[in-house]
Amino acid sequence: MRRIIISILMVFMLVGCDRIGQNITKVDVQVLDKHTVRKTITFPGIVQSANVDTIVITDIEDCPVKDINVRVGDLVEAGEVICVLDTQGRKLADNQSKEIIATQSGVISNIFAVKGLCPNDGMILSITNMDKLCAEVWIGEEEIYQIQEGLVATISSVGVNEIESFGNIENVSQLKEEEGFRTIVSLERNNLFKIGMDIQVKIEIDVWENVLAIEKTALQNDGDSYYVLVANKLQEELYLLEKREIYSLLEGDSLIAIDLGDVEQGEYVVTDVIECHEDDEVLINITKDK
Repeated sequence: MRRIIISILMVFMLVGCDRIGQNITKVDVQVLDKHTVRKTITFPGIVQSANVDTIVITDIEDCPVKDINVRVGDLVEAGEVICVLDTQGRKLADNQSKEIIATQSGVISNIFAVKGLCPNDGMILSITNMDKLCAEVWIGEEEIYQIQEGLVATISSVGVNEIESFGNIENVSQLKEEEGFRTIVSLERNNLFKIGMDIQVKIEIDVWENVLAIEKTALQNDGDSYYVLVANKLQEELYLLEKREIYSLLEGDSLIAIDLGDVEQGEYVVTDVIECHEDDEVLINITKDK
């Protein structure tokens, strides 16, 4: 009798092994857990000075320009001689000088003076302050109501050597211009960027913390409702797929926050649902959360 029982058990074990050894689909699953889900919008932009340009002027408007010592894009220091007027030997007042100096440090952004001509309204050139930079973006009508002051942003350069910084929305114009609504974003790491650099500004418009979340590829729609496939263990290594409905969700960039649904933390949710169906028997591969 004992031999008969042992033989029967061995038959069951072999049958079970053969079943798992068959050509059964192996699917990727993630352990359903809580995450921070973020939703962002990205806009192209440009690096600008956060300060208004300083215009260097002279009160000697009737003397032509003899020399201009700088070009647009040059860095200058406060007190540096940037222009010389041809006073033609005339005597100047004590507070006047034919040498025009930079009133602050920065980069030459525009030159108004022309060599050989008298300065128009005394304007020589403008200097852009480099001490504080910002990101400038233009927001369209379809997104403007999602953007408000204080929102967090990530700023990255466009190019091979990508650099990144963080900031906040500081100002959103209420007046639409040809390019859209001008929006100013602070730059925390000024030293990494240069004025005029092309950038991408990713603005965080929503964030949900400590919520059950799945990858976007796990969510399916059968026309009537959203659902996921959950892998329930049948026996060693073998799992049965079960359809679970999702009643309320919040869409992030790469994750879906489950606000209400027939799922629980710790369950195995299928992330590659191609050719997978409810009641399929599968093997699983547990992937790491992104």
